[in-house]
Amino acid sequence: GLFKSPWTHVLVDEIQDLSPLQLGLVRSLLSASGDGFFGIGDPCQSIYGFRGAHGDCLDFFRQSWPNLDVISLLANYRSRKGIVDASGALPAAAAAEAGAPAPVSLQALRREPALMSLFAAPSADAEAIWVAERAARLRGTGSHSLDDADSASRNKKHGNDGPGADHSPGDIAILVRAHALASVYRKALARKGIPVSEPAADVFWEDERVDIIIRAAGRMLGIAPSEIPDEAVVPECPDKIFANGPLGVAAYLVSCPPFDEAFWASAPFHSLVRAYDANGGWAGLITWINLKNELERVRAKGEKVQVLSLHAAKGLEFRTVFLPALEDGLLPFAGPELLTGKLPEKQAGLNALAEERRLLYVGMTRARDYLYLSHAERRSLYGRELRLRPSRFLEALPLELFTRSALVAHTSRREERLSLL
Repeated sequence: GLFKSPWTHVLVDEIQDLSPLQLGLVRSLLSASGDGFFGIGDPCQSIYGFRGAHGDCLDFFRQSWPNLDVISLLANYRSRKGIVDASGALPAAAAAEAGAPAPVSLQALRREPALMSLFAAPSADAEAIWVAERAARLRGTGSHSLDDADSASRNKKHGNDGPGADHSPGDIAILVRAHALASVYRKALARKGIPVSEPAADVFWEDERVDIIIRAAGRMLGIAPSEIPDEAVVPECPDKIFANGPLGVAAYLVSCPPFDEAFWASAPFHSLVRAYDANGGWAGLITWINLKNELERVRAKGEKVQVLSLHAAKGLEFRTVFLPALEDGLLPFAGPELLTGKLPEKQAGLNALAEERRLLYVGMTRARDYLYLSHAERRSLYGRELRLRPSRFLEALPLELFTRSALVAHTSRREERLSLL
């Protein structure tokens, strides 16, 4: 006979991240009417299309269950009003481009003014110095050497009380589109004596390629560490190779993408080898990862400024967020063409472009009190110098809400002084 589900209620969180297969599974667990379904999600935070997320879960469920009730939660308790208003311009712009009705705006319950700044730098190094100086100032250790002459008057004009020097390092996050962008900001913070954390450096299994190896080993054993995303790509590698440990895997997958010689020589891979030996094999290693005290990790990171990818920051919040490297080719990301130093003539398709815009939305809405955006005229990346225009997404923002400043390239004497800070 027909399958009768034993469940009367199915509750699903983060529905915007579900793949078509997962959406179909949820639908199959319920009756044809969908009675008993309760899902929570935010279409504006759908950023996992590259992992196979459907992209429009709401449309899927509406087509499956025409009588679906949708309850919109419009009160924002996290961020100050300026941040909510500025970030809300992004989904509005996306709807306008798609010819869809404008989404209902979120309403900020925190009415105090938010300091929001947009900085144009002549180089990535100058941008990183600007970020580090402001992070130091938030901690009460800044020298104010990069103040603009009229910044106080602009803050007054926008109703912004400058941020107090009352931040702990863990109150601050620097969010970037790609991990390769992180090092320049980490180094600038270190020169200021500010403790800084990069997850891939602090926790080796959060490195993207170590993640893949551990997931593959976990599937071989029928177990998997909770830290590893379910959508990780598993390499084709025989069980007998995994039985020889990480070094055996390295010998077998030596140049199989996404692996390369640089990865096998990297600190995260060497940490994996040591942890494998220390825990007596894959089973012990995976158990150790699962049993790591999450509270201890959070407490340790609370003593450091977080340098995270935009994807990794989803679900987190910070008092102050820096969003540097907002340039076309980086956000929206141009993909593999950027590795060659040659940008494509046409950017990614509409769906990919919309997801990149949502990434910026996610990044902006991580901030509770203060938000700093910046871009640079030139930066070195993947061994090449790139000269990229400011991100097209900035055009949708209400820039009148931001304090805007620039350090122009022709002030070479000023730039030389900055490089010594």
